[in-house]
Amino acid sequence: MEGNQKTGMPVFSVVIISYRSGELWKQAVSSVLSQDYQAIELILADDGTPDFSCAEAEKFIAQKCGSNLVRSRVMSSECNNGTVQNLNKADQYCSGAYLLHFAADDALAHNGVLTVFADALQHKKPGVLGVYGRSECCDDQLRPAGGCSFDPVMAERMNSFSAREQWKRLCQGCCLHLGATAFLREEYLRTDGFDPRFRLMEDWPFMLKCTRQGYVFEFVDFSALLYRQGGVTQRKPTPGYRSLMTDHLLNYEMNILPASAELDRMARWKVWMRYLDDRMDGRKLFGELSAVSYGKLRGFDAHAVWYLAMWWIKRNRRRIGVGLLTLLCMIYVIITLRSM
Repeated sequence: MEGNQKTGMPVFSVVIISYRSGELWKQAVSSVLSQDYQAIELILADDGTPDFSCAEAEKFIAQKCGSNLVRSRVMSSECNNGTVQNLNKADQYCSGAYLLHFAADDALAHNGVLTVFADALQHKKPGVLGVYGRSECCDDQLRPAGGCSFDPVMAERMNSFSAREQWKRLCQGCCLHLGATAFLREEYLRTDGFDPRFRLMEDWPFMLKCTRQGYVFEFVDFSALLYRQGGVTQRKPTPGYRSLMTDHLLNYEMNILPASAELDRMARWKVWMRYLDDRMDGRKLFGELSAVSYGKLRGFDAHAVWYLAMWWIKRNRRRIGVGLLTLLCMIYVIITLRSM
């Protein structure tokens, strides 16, 4: 689909992914249908929610849509396959020139979001894969709670970074939000989409892969997404958080640690310490989540043994301090007794 036949505008495909989001998908869908952009394709993809009704969703869209909705599709999986598979499946049904994905518990920030994204994509520099705006943190009622899901000041600085520099920054953590990032769909398809080896974590591995391939992401300073905080990212012993932690460690082991020697010394140290901390935290909640033994970590970096030793000292510094203090006291007592 090249454009709206009435307006000649390129179609903007919007994918909303849903899983156990209750009635929240209605707010997400409404935020798309109320956009002032005149050629929208909407894909609502539910990932096996037991009580999700495609018929209800189709009826809701039909009642709320205007003339700017070129095409819509509602789909639901028979079982829960995970965020990554759901997104990749939904992408196959998109046909627009532009593409945006976000979750059903979030919403577009205002009715001009797609227009701003379309203009930014039309004027982006060569080598820019995606443009992203602010992702505003909100409470469970989607009311702004203050702050952004990433640092806008850092985002502005990253606009001057090369792809390699953005990759290095992304190794420190996912500082971009997929839900607030739009693409030219043709360019996005060249990246092969989201890595199917992950279940829930789609954004961080994707951003690392793309910057590694030489693409960059450009920040446009406007409110793009209302982001409802919480959900599976909360540190609780739930199956969802277990899957997320497994993906988190896998991302380190596949996309960061094997290339960590390319980072400067301090960044390298932070990456290894964060990985080892997260691995231990996950182990306390769920047992060992990684398939990579500590011994095999030496294959990632020549200094891995040193990092492991320093990490062990850091984790046990209180016990080590108490032990050293006890030893010094014992030595002092012995010396004092011998001098008497």
